[in-house]
Amino acid sequence: MWKSANSEINTDSDVSSHSKTWFLKFFRSPLKVEKASDRLLLTLAINKLDETKKDQVVPTGATEVDECDVIFRSVGYKGRRIFMDLPFDERTGVIPNQQGKVENGTFVV
Repeated sequence: MWKSANSEINTDSDVSSHSKTWFLKFFRSPLKVEKASDRLLLTLAINKLDETKKDQVVPTGATEVDECDVIFRSVGYKGRRIFMDLPFDERTGVIPNQQGKVENGTFVV
């Protein structure tokens, strides 16, 4: 990978003429994926922070549709204990905390 990243680009190659991008969209929830010829259409609900409960996200009722070549589903990760001096819940895979505060001035994100 390092070699290919530092190698000279062949401008005659068909690959260099294509733009490749990816992005994360926050405050979005997937609603539907449809196939349209050789592309995918991803319909997303647009969300906002709940005004009464700032730690919850609620739908606004608005949606957006993104045209994509590929869509990856994020399934998340289960954490493992790496610091023996911090509390750790093996069942859930997280460091127990209250709004990021663990104990004695220790915080997690």
